[in-house]
Formats: sequence, structure tokens, C-alpha cells
Amino acid sequence: TRANEGLDGIVWNILGQTYVPKTLTEDSFSWHATFPPGTFVPPHTHPTQDEYIYMLEGRLDFWLNGQDASATPGDLVRLPRG
Repeated sequence: TRANEGLDGIVWNILGQTYVPKTLTEDSFSWHATFPPGTFVPPHTHPTQDEYIYMLEGRLDFWLNGQDASATPGDLVRLPRG
């Protein structure tokens, strides 16, 4: 899937964030996300898929396994399913 294009031309805007899906299979799902400063993702889990976040720019503060954590450009965040 080319840069700046979504799978089947799809783009989602959720809670002020932009998600552009890149691939979807039974076992995996990938997308490009843009989170403007001050936006957030509510705590949640993915029961059937591991989630990976590769940081391109900015800073992401998050809570994982009961601990505060953060990621900056070049970091890979691993979020296990469930």
C-alpha cells in the first residue's frame, strides 16, 4: 500500500486522530495513525492480535502492565494480545 493511501481508500477519524489502514488479514492488521497533541486512546485490549507501534515522530505516553511508559522516534512498542 503506497504512502498516503489507505487500503481501499479508507480513512478513519476517531477521537480527533486519523487512522489509515494499510493491510488486513485474519491474523494481522496494520495502519498509519496520526495523533495530534492532546488526543488520547482509551485503555483497551486486542484479544486476537498483537499490536506494535513504531514511532515516527513525537512522544507517546502510555500505560502498560500497570506501569507508565513512553516512546519517542525510532522506538517500537510491543503490546501483546489480550
